[in-house]
Amino acid sequence: MARDFSDDSPDRPPPSQYYATTVAGLETVASREVLAGLPGAVIGHVQSGHLHFTYPGPVRDLLGLRTVEDVFAHIADLQGVGPEATDLEALKDAVAQVDLEAALALRAKLSPLPAAPSFRVTGSRVGEHRYNSQQAAGFAGAGIIAQRGWKVDLTGHDLEIALHIEHDRALLGLRLSDDTLARRSRVVHGIASLQPTVAHAMCLLSDPQPGEVLLDPMCGTGTIVVERLSLPQAVTAIGADRDPRVLRLARENLRAAAAPVRLYAGDGRQAPLPEGGVDKIVCNLPWGNRVGSHRANRRLYPAFIAEALRLLRPGGRMVVLTMEKRLTQGLLDGSEELVVEETHQANAGGLVPTIYVVGRR
Repeated sequence: MARDFSDDSPDRPPPSQYYATTVAGLETVASREVLAGLPGAVIGHVQSGHLHFTYPGPVRDLLGLRTVEDVFAHIADLQGVGPEATDLEALKDAVAQVDLEAALALRAKLSPLPAAPSFRVTGSRVGEHRYNSQQAAGFAGAGIIAQRGWKVDLTGHDLEIALHIEHDRALLGLRLSDDTLARRSRVVHGIASLQPTVAHAMCLLSDPQPGEVLLDPMCGTGTIVVERLSLPQAVTAIGADRDPRVLRLARENLRAAAAPVRLYAGDGRQAPLPEGGVDKIVCNLPWGNRVGSHRANRRLYPAFIAEALRLLRPGGRMVVLTMEKRLTQGLLDGSEELVVEETHQANAGGLVPTIYVVGRR
């Protein structure tokens, strides 16, 4: 159960504070993973794309999270950040006063740090400001230099400090993860490859059970089936795609991940599987822009739903991601055997597709 960060037992030191960045819209799913996978973790406040939590265990445990993009040691929350370019001097002065010691101690538990590490500051913003993220990051970096005297190195840095300004508040964190956390599951990419963090969230939303059969009938480069196999519940994973070029990419990714997945070339509307032979279907459906078209989807989606009804056993579950919200919702509303249990919107590079979690009666 979530509680306030300050609610700690007086006879033990307070747990460490962290935050993770997520695909906006998937904070709830990431919270579930944190609570299930990190014993003693406590969720603090949640904002769009950011999940704050405490955890008393080893720092390295956080690098096993798979629904988050990056993990940070929390440094400071700064209030009253002004919108004018002239306000950046005040931001620099505020950063020069923040306490870095707790965050540095956490980072040092992952690997040794030099006495005078090099660093860089990365910036992001939400709201109206008369400066850009790079300018804000530059002033924050000047504050770190004023406090520590460290050298800036944009490419070979020892430390990365993240500055996120949201309207008049700023969040500072020290990055603990590297690029491999969010960029995994594949060594080759397709034109519309699904983010591994989103794929993992979809697998968690499928309610994985040991011994189940999972099908991705439009598997693309194989991201969903690879992510499902990373979960502890044993599964028979099956992937299919009608594009042989994409299946070749999937096979490369599956070999790299040593993932025992059965692949077949075929149309997702006609799977060579018995009626009721699948427990879960998890699929990134064509959105109608880079893959397929809206006109083609009007034929594809009804046939896909009909085939899903044939394949799914009673009590099974389907999790699909799509931009075709009106079409999908209409088909699901028109089915007496499928029930929408949850929906989640996921910000995907400016597009906002919906994840539908659907139960089979």
